[in-house]
Amino acid sequence: MRILIIQPWIDYRGAETTCVYLAYHLKKLGHQTKIICLYKADDRLPHLVDKVEVSSLPSALAWLCRKSRLFLFIFGGPLLFIKVILAGDADVLNPHNLPAYWIASLVGSLKKIPVIWTAHTVPAGVKLSESRDLVDYLTWLFGSSGLDKYFVRNIKNIIVSGKFLQKLVLDRYGREAKIVPLGINLEIFKRTDRLLSKKRLGLEKGPIILNVGTLRADKNQDILIKVFKKVLKDFSSARLIICGSGPGEKFLHRVTRDLGLDRAVIFPGFIVPKDLVFYYAAADLYVLPSKLETWGLTAFEALSQKTVPLVSPMVGCSKILQQKKIGLVASSRVKDLTLQIKRALMSDGIKEMGIRGFNFVHKNLSWEKYAEDTETIFKEAVNGQKS
Repeated sequence: MRILIIQPWIDYRGAETTCVYLAYHLKKLGHQTKIICLYKADDRLPHLVDKVEVSSLPSALAWLCRKSRLFLFIFGGPLLFIKVILAGDADVLNPHNLPAYWIASLVGSLKKIPVIWTAHTVPAGVKLSESRDLVDYLTWLFGSSGLDKYFVRNIKNIIVSGKFLQKLVLDRYGREAKIVPLGINLEIFKRTDRLLSKKRLGLEKGPIILNVGTLRADKNQDILIKVFKKVLKDFSSARLIICGSGPGEKFLHRVTRDLGLDRAVIFPGFIVPKDLVFYYAAADLYVLPSKLETWGLTAFEALSQKTVPLVSPMVGCSKILQQKKIGLVASSRVKDLTLQIKRALMSDGIKEMGIRGFNFVHKNLSWEKYAEDTETIFKEAVNGQKS
């Protein structure tokens, strides 16, 4: 099959990484794959990106899209539409984030190509006060409008990572999405010794609590910092590490200073995956208290190192973590989260939970399996189109 994977841009984040790994493993299965995007963040790209074909805009336009959010908002959609139209023949269009699936819906209708949307979230309006800026507010305002439902009507199938997102899709579009759990790059996230990893990071004393992700309000990292101050009362040598970068970085540093936690909370910035494995391995507990995560892949990256995740009920993988007894769930309220973190750090059973989670990840969450399951859905769509 000739498969066009469509994504606004390619960088190190979850949806973008999924595009790259999917393209790579579909290529290994014998398919022609190409990623169509506006630009690549050349300083922060996923592993294996050099092994797949990525077609982006000419350098000047790509630079404008990356550097100017206003330019991206106004011209990004039309430019991506032109890229897809000019990309040549394809058997399947596989869009990911907004506005990629709107554009694929249009192109698919024009060229009679089946569209399979890999949904990483469902657009919802946000208040201006909760938005990063006016552009962010307008993006989600239009994204959650009636236009969104119109374009989704022309999409053949929808793929989601789990039941949480499947329900969001059903509620918004009345469509039954197919579940294909995201994979883990087990070549990068090989089991690494915990004590050696702590030594490598220079944090051999006391428990380590870890959080990984973009630094922004919906991740609730400010609440985690406040909770950690209370945890320190019983674990005075503990350290909180928050890996990542983003618009909330200055705010989180200010919260840390105001609470007098400069020495106890560590912000190492963006960490490439091959080094991130040492942080997961060194951690005694991984905490993901987000307001909303449609899956929560980092919880399973932590389990690849036998580090147990503690997530909020609004993280998509929370139910499977509970059902399989491979993770913990607690609300992001300060009192509840504090209690659960303290219990986890004192628990004798947390080691066994980590081992179960490690085995689950290795059995069920490889990118090879993700590509094979996705390939099956693509083939069904193509065969249906021909008949």
